[in-house]
Amino acid sequence: MSVCAVCGRPLPESQERRFGATCPECVLSFAAAEAWPEVPGLDVHGVLGKGGMGVVYDAFQPRLRRRVALKVLSPHLAFDEAFMARFQAEGLLLARLQHPHVVTVFDVGVHGGLPYIVMERVEGRTLRSRLRGKPLGLSTSLEIAGAVCDALACAHAAGVVHRDVKPENILIDDAGWVKLADFGLAKEASDIGTKRRKRVGTPRYMAPEQIANPEAVDARADLYALGRVLLEMLSGKLTSDEPPRTSPPALRALLKILLAADPRRRRLSAAESSARLARIRSGIKRSAKER
Repeated sequence: MSVCAVCGRPLPESQERRFGATCPECVLSFAAAEAWPEVPGLDVHGVLGKGGMGVVYDAFQPRLRRRVALKVLSPHLAFDEAFMARFQAEGLLLARLQHPHVVTVFDVGVHGGLPYIVMERVEGRTLRSRLRGKPLGLSTSLEIAGAVCDALACAHAAGVVHRDVKPENILIDDAGWVKLADFGLAKEASDIGTKRRKRVGTPRYMAPEQIANPEAVDARADLYALGRVLLEMLSGKLTSDEPPRTSPPALRALLKILLAADPRRRRLSAAESSARLARIRSGIKRSAKER
């Protein structure tokens, strides 16, 4: 069972799916206490979502005539220097990751003591809201997993480990384009293993080594989480450990590698995993044409 990122109280799974990493009481108190932030050059119109670290607002940039998403640090955490540093680090990390399947950062700053990130506004919904406890189908699942793999390959090439790949952090726009978001728990590979801190991430998607030693993880932990997400898309179940029996043998073999308990057996990179997913998709298309 997870705990609330604000007050530390136990957070049941049903509440985590609805409110993210914050318990309902803290979400309600946050909503009651906050006023819309004032950031130079932005007109804020409303709240898009809340999480353990902050709030994402719907905003408009009049000068560039575009809608954007504004993320600000939760006032409950603004006094905490560690959270402040992590929040600003997220913006700097995202700004380095220029990729079609990674949410684009436009600006990072602090105004009135409040740190903020201005990023692209993805018109759509999360993979979590699309799943709703039902499988997505083989083709769609492979397409989404391939896009996330490509995003992770970009991050890993830049020395960044996401550490919280899950359906809530995978956005799908109205045209079906996939974006990986929320690098709030991301860590540069060069920093991993330097300090042991409290566990971060979402337990059901965390690799065994991430649970045992959060600061010692590398890119292979992201691949484990991707495997869990792919398995959930295929089966429609959070607790499933096996793909549907009708899954292609090549896909079963890939999932066995991604979900290996021993990280040394997760011998594929994100780029290699993406290539395998692409070959599996091509094979399915060829089989469909031959019928």
